[in-house]
Amino acid sequence: MKLMIAQTSPLLAETTANLEALESLCRLAVEAKVDLIALPELAFTGYNIFEHLDRLAQTIDGSIVTEAARLADKYNLHLLFGLAERQSNGELSNSAILLDDNGKHLATYNKRHLWDRENEFFTAGKKSCVVNTRFGKLGLMICYDNEFPEVARELAQAGAEVILSPTANCCQMQNARYCKFALVP
Repeated sequence: MKLMIAQTSPLLAETTANLEALESLCRLAVEAKVDLIALPELAFTGYNIFEHLDRLAQTIDGSIVTEAARLADKYNLHLLFGLAERQSNGELSNSAILLDDNGKHLATYNKRHLWDRENEFFTAGKKSCVVNTRFGKLGLMICYDNEFPEVARELAQAGAEVILSPTANCCQMQNARYCKFALVP
């Protein structure tokens, strides 16, 4: 698996512009023969959007995931990205979504350890997530989960061969559309 880690700096609350930027990343990934692009936590809304979550949060079948799935299929890429997800019961989750290279939804992980103000807006997840892919078993976690070794231990014990963890750590930089991206062979 060749992985592109794209620590983007999304425009706050500008989902359309952020999705348009994803297409440019997909083209770069294809040129670099990448298999999977990993984007940040809350990749298409930006991180500091808490007061706007009622308007920005979407279900898995919403326009953000639908457009990301279309691009995954178009460019034949697996995509991992963070989403402010509205659950069927109305609760909000800080989620990581994994799509395959046909745009099929493979997995959703809901962040278990909420940081700072997140617990005012999001409900903590309760389950770990390991998903079988053509690359092997991938474990998912999100940002602050990294501070709790039991999360990674649980994923490893469940068979995860690679752990992917979208974060918003770089997303707050000013004047940077894309903070960094790296290719991992």
